[in-house]
Amino acid sequence: MSAWNSNSAYVEVDGIDISAYWAGEINPSGSNDLQEITAGSGVAHKQYADGLNDGELALMIVADASNFNTYKSIFQLGKRMLLEFGPKGAVTGYPVFEGYVRVSKVTGRRSPSTRR
Repeated sequence: MSAWNSNSAYVEVDGIDISAYWAGEINPSGSNDLQEITAGSGVAHKQYADGLNDGELALMIVADASNFNTYKSIFQLGKRMLLEFGPKGAVTGYPVFEGYVRVSKVTGRRSPSTRR
């Protein structure tokens, strides 16, 4: 798993920099299931090929009451968005992720001071 100092990392969603509200952790996981591609019947050996790639990514942000509605509109269930995270600047050799993701789950909780 790649890691870097969160003081120099950035996170953008659809071109909107959310680095200031990012809680400093992104947890990606991925999988690829093999697909059997054996042709014919009665063969002694089976053939396999790579299947479709799949993955999940968990991202935590912290938003206060003044910007909560902005983030609520960004993270809509089912929305497809471009996510980019990595080190700030044009530094080469560091891990950078850029790709489209689909929001499948949004959870949240309010701080005790904002509960009613």
